[in-house]
Amino acid sequence: SADGVHVYGEHRFEAGELLWQFGVVDPRVKHGEIERALLSADMPGRLEADTSYVGRLLWELDGGRMRFAVSGASVNIDYEPAVVDPLAAGNIRFTPLIYSFQYNDEGWSLTSEYARRGFHLRDFGVIPETKLTGESGYVQSSWRIRPNWSVLLRYDVLYSDRDDRSGAVYAAANPAARRAYSRYAKDATVGVAWNVTPSLLLRAEYHNVEGTAWLPSFDNPDALATSKYWDMFAILASYRF
Repeated sequence: SADGVHVYGEHRFEAGELLWQFGVVDPRVKHGEIERALLSADMPGRLEADTSYVGRLLWELDGGRMRFAVSGASVNIDYEPAVVDPLAAGNIRFTPLIYSFQYNDEGWSLTSEYARRGFHLRDFGVIPETKLTGESGYVQSSWRIRPNWSVLLRYDVLYSDRDDRSGAVYAAANPAARRAYSRYAKDATVGVAWNVTPSLLLRAEYHNVEGTAWLPSFDNPDALATSKYWDMFAILASYRF
């Protein structure tokens, strides 16, 4: 995601309504939550960014009324063990491939994405080599009911392993640490946004969720204490200077 990389090199080519972008990036890995997500714990050593790449091909029709895009990345992260550390100097590679579609009309828009999420962890010693492909996707529609009011509906899903979508195989191998629903998430969302002024935006969302695959482990260290079904209410205020 945009929050996880820093672009320091980019090439752009535009031909009519076709746009190609390529960038060399540094993954941002200096946070304990990243280690928990990738290694299941905050380890004694540290993660270090390795040279990574992102690219996107975007095709627009009718002045942006319809957009099609294919985006991909090869994100490389190394682990540098501490002096006393159960782990060896391993490597993590994350290779998402994302297909996107958007349709915009005067009063409403429809957006959808599907992603295949390749993950390869190797050379960590006590952690076995892991190679799997996850999936995620969403469909969202928003309606501009008034010039300064809009509502949205969204449904998104995430599977950590497309070959074990229910998480049953993973839970059987890790009975003391994780539950099956930690390997997927299904999220139904309804939201409303109010442009109070051209500079001030207020937004509220309600989420009804099954599964905890995207629940931050940093805030929920005991995975066994989480619930399969849960709700979230979020409020956002943003101001443009």
